[in-house]
Amino acid sequence: MGTYKTEGIILRKRKFGEADEIVTVFSKHRGKLKMIAKGVRKSTSRKRGNLELSNRCSLFLAEGKNLDLVTEVEVISSFSSLKKDLVKSVYCFQILEMVERLTVEEEAHRDIFELIVQTLDLLNSTTFDHAWGTADLVVIRFTIQLLHSLGFWNDEEVGGKYRISAIDLTRLKKLQVLSLPQIVKLDAKQEDQKRIRAFLNSYVREVAEHQMNSFQLLQQVEEKTLKI
Repeated sequence: MGTYKTEGIILRKRKFGEADEIVTVFSKHRGKLKMIAKGVRKSTSRKRGNLELSNRCSLFLAEGKNLDLVTEVEVISSFSSLKKDLVKSVYCFQILEMVERLTVEEEAHRDIFELIVQTLDLLNSTTFDHAWGTADLVVIRFTIQLLHSLGFWNDEEVGGKYRISAIDLTRLKKLQVLSLPQIVKLDAKQEDQKRIRAFLNSYVREVAEHQMNSFQLLQQVEEKTLKI
């Protein structure tokens, strides 16, 4: 049985059996992978706290017949701020869910891995004065870049299909080329962002052929927090 090492971001986990978990990871070298973590739900497991959602980990695996087995895990970054801040945690969930739904297993995308890491790192390390505005722009940019990397994005085709105005199409093109630090400094109107986000969410659902739980959660949390 062969072994290998890779680096990855934890996208999703689900219980399996009495103490195991099936873990979905977007890896640096092999794209999206599903693996089994034996006994990880036991209180005595050394891997228990390392395989948390959004953690960036170094993973050691043994090849298995159906699923590869996680033998060791080392946390590179836990992005702890994402787990403590409600707004950041919701956007983090959206990023993880989009990657999990839109990518296929074992299709390497080094650019997508770097995009995830850079975006989570920025969200984790930045204090947003207007969180629902600026963080939203960061995730809008992530969404466009992800769709583009996967071959699902063409400005003219998407614009024509969804009847996007020339002004909004220009905004979308601008978001694609600006760096993440530049995105943070943008001063965009809230109504423009909401309109663009609504279109993007519809398009992502169409491409994924699946409802996105994070989109509904984002709307619910945003409505509640803005009322406070």
